[in-house]
Amino acid sequence: MRRNIIIGIIIFLLILAAVLLWRFFEIRHAGTAGKLQKCPQAWIVNKMPATSKSNLPEQYFVLDGKRRDLSEFDLDWVKKNCDLKPQIVQ
Repeated sequence: MRRNIIIGIIIFLLILAAVLLWRFFEIRHAGTAGKLQKCPQAWIVNKMPATSKSNLPEQYFVLDGKRRDLSEFDLDWVKKNCDLKPQIVQ
């Protein structure tokens, strides 16, 4: 009888650990779902003076010859997998 209770507790703890790990990975990757995991050709930091306030972000990527917002990309993936350094344009 006592052995069955101990086995039940162990099984419960294993299931609880599995559920908690699943939630941890689910939450961790929720912010990157649907984001691009591609290496852009360039990372531009625009420091050029402007005559008027622009709504465009100061930093952006270039992918396939087109300007793309950093928010479109999984930045952690890009930093780990792409040999890319910011290019400052003045």
